[in-house]
Amino acid sequence: MRYIFELCPECRDKLVERNIDDFQEYHESICPNCGSMMHGVLFGKKRAEDAIYKITLNKVRDISKHGDRCFDIIRSISGLDKEAVIEKTGIGDCDIFEGDLLNTYLVLRELDKIEYMIHYNVTPEFPYAREFSMMCPDCGEEAEYRVVYGKDEEATGGFFCKRCNEWVMYTGFCRADVDETEYCIEISAEGIENDVKEKILYDIGLLWEKKIEGDSIKARGQSVEIRDILAMLEAYNIPYIVTPLYPYEIPDMSSIYKRE
Repeated sequence: MRYIFELCPECRDKLVERNIDDFQEYHESICPNCGSMMHGVLFGKKRAEDAIYKITLNKVRDISKHGDRCFDIIRSISGLDKEAVIEKTGIGDCDIFEGDLLNTYLVLRELDKIEYMIHYNVTPEFPYAREFSMMCPDCGEEAEYRVVYGKDEEATGGFFCKRCNEWVMYTGFCRADVDETEYCIEISAEGIENDVKEKILYDIGLLWEKKIEGDSIKARGQSVEIRDILAMLEAYNIPYIVTPLYPYEIPDMSSIYKRE
């Protein structure tokens, strides 16, 4: 059994524990107080316990560029001013927080904003995985994930800081790689040589949704999942139908399959 803890991004006052057998079946619920969509923020294999977590600051790195913001966040968490933090971390560890699961999670989210400036420990060890997020190193705000489509089939995706109006981390890729459209392939294997049919069935078998009845093969998948299958069908000149129409260039892999 696995556990997900949801939190309303507006109320931020209570973690809602849910158990689930398969994360693929997980759907976020609605906050009963304000109607906002709850977010799954913690994930693990154990139920919530009445543990008190301690966060200990071990080191403050070179923070000449954003030092004031770093100490502002530490002060909001611990109540310690800049001089006290520098003094305590200079001679040893500095305890900056104690609290329950919810408040520890909220404090860790604040520390994410300055994670590249500090080093800290959580005792006892924090037992849950947290949702992935990316903080802007310049302003400390959480960057949002976005995809921007360019000309032809090019696209740029990554984490973008709206406050600074610039990318925090990004990469370029083909539009087909992020297309979430479900494409249905229909193939007739009648008359296809056995070795070729085995190759097709092997790749079709890797898809989540498929139906094979005699020589009739039907499967469903996203662009990146069916691209190589289409390339194989093209290489062997095997007729097929894709619905909706596949809008991207299919790689020419005929030389590879002919060598085989």
